[in-house]
Amino acid sequence: MKGRKREVYQALVNAKGDYVGGPALSNVACGGSEGLRRLRQLRADGYIIEKKKVHPSHNYYSYRLVTDG
Repeated sequence: MKGRKREVYQALVNAKGDYVGGPALSNVACGGSEGLRRLRQLRADGYIIEKKKVHPSHNYYSYRLVTDG
């Protein structure tokens, strides 16, 4: 694995089971504008990634790595 997908994966691993906000995975320092697409690619590769809504009145989500592919 390399590139932006690796950056998103590493951010999830570094969180050590905690949730990482979607905006943090889609910024220039991490996954770039396609950071959330990288999450879908990781799921397609067999990684289990949970998603939860941050707050009922907001449309933001956080993600955490449950198991490696």
